[in-house]
Amino acid sequence: MKHFFVGVFLWVLSFTAQAAFMSDAPSFDELEQVQYYNATLLNVVDADTMDVRLDMGLGMLMDVRLRIKDYDAPETWRPKTEVEAAHGEAATDFAIQLLPDRFTIRSYGGAVYNRVEADVLLPDGRNYSVIMIDQGFVKHDSYE
Repeated sequence: MKHFFVGVFLWVLSFTAQAAFMSDAPSFDELEQVQYYNATLLNVVDADTMDVRLDMGLGMLMDVRLRIKDYDAPETWRPKTEVEAAHGEAATDFAIQLLPDRFTIRSYGGAVYNRVEADVLLPDGRNYSVIMIDQGFVKHDSYE
């Protein structure tokens, strides 16, 4: 009987210690789920959206639509003005020229507009969105 009470005591003690530890741990939602994947470019939809085939490892491939994190390109679909449409087409054309067939993505796990939110990292280490912004291919507040 003594062993039973010792066992119960140790179980309660371990549960209390675990609960105390877990109260300080971040929740799953608070953890940023960043993953890196090799990607093959399938299609450039516009400058901030593209279709890619991700190498998930262990021979698994997955086709996904990417939304570039922290980058908003001029619209090509339903632009507000002809000037915005031209700017969007120029941004898309530049993206097609800039992007290689293969690159790395840094995925943030969430989906925006049913797209995987990610950074595109070019083979030379440069961040795609930084280049697009530096080249002036960002959406303007007004196109008049």
